[in-house]
Amino acid sequence: MKTVTVRGLTIGSGIPKVIVPIARATQDEILRAGAGIFASEADAAEWRADFYENANDEASVLEIINKLRAVLGEKPLIFTFRTQKEGGARITERDYAALCAAVLNGADADIIDVEAGRASADEIIAMAHRRGRLAIASYHDFGSTPPTAEIVSRLERMRLTGADIIKIAVMPKDIRDVLSLLEASAEFNEKHADRPFIAISMGPLGMASRVACEAFGSAMTFAALGKESAPGQPPADGLIAALRLLHARRSE
Repeated sequence: MKTVTVRGLTIGSGIPKVIVPIARATQDEILRAGAGIFASEADAAEWRADFYENANDEASVLEIINKLRAVLGEKPLIFTFRTQKEGGARITERDYAALCAAVLNGADADIIDVEAGRASADEIIAMAHRRGRLAIASYHDFGSTPPTAEIVSRLERMRLTGADIIKIAVMPKDIRDVLSLLEASAEFNEKHADRPFIAISMGPLGMASRVACEAFGSAMTFAALGKESAPGQPPADGLIAALRLLHARRSE
């Protein structure tokens, strides 16, 4: 698998990297959460701007990104505005594209998450590359888990967007759904993966997909320091310890 490196963090080899989302409403809360991530053993931070109370104020969004950059030191920062369709906040297609462009042009986020189903996705990804940033193409289904073949197909389509990292997160209804996600992850890793990817089964049922992600090919996963941004995110310290243990056992 090809790796990507941002601020000295290599994604796609070794222990899966742990991202902690910041899902807070006010600037003070957001910056305190960023300071907590800096002090933790997490590898990177994701700012979920859709949780921010002034997310429609472009200048305020850019200000927070740049303040987070200072707070986080050399830990990479991912900018995400999750739309209502994929579990976030309401925003028009035009405003989504404009916000992403503003972030790429005027703020110091290292990586931008782009929902692969948006009409503007290809242009935002291309813009990220022109600005020397990395892009994640993502897809979230909070209602179900597609069959294994469909998950693999969707990962392949996202790979063709040219994004540096691809991500899929789905909701299981039973343990068989978790197995479908893990099977798809392993198949994609073996046959198609030419860049880092993230495959997550959400909720308490899907916890195994986060803990065992290295065995199935996932390069990154998400954990919480306090408030979760998605169902089933485990505490960061516990997940980091589990990932290290499993990596050590796999290396013996």
